[in-house]
Amino acid sequence: MNYQIIRIKEVAKRLGVSPATVWRRLKEDETFPRLIKLGSTSRSAVGILQHELENWLSNSTQQRQKKKTEGENK
Repeated sequence: MNYQIIRIKEVAKRLGVSPATVWRRLKEDETFPRLIKLGSTSRSAVGILQHELENWLSNSTQQRQKKKTEGENK
């Protein structure tokens, strides 16, 4: 398992969205991977575990495909 931590800017780049959208997703989407604090102060850098982001993307894609398929079968 890959325990690499990806910073917010890189997460945004991988998702093709802005960092602000990543922060919004963190706030509004309970399924989005949680932050990992990279230091001990309140202003420490944060990131997301790469494998959690990959799993979230995979699950999101599967759910979208499932909804699309169900919509075609109606």
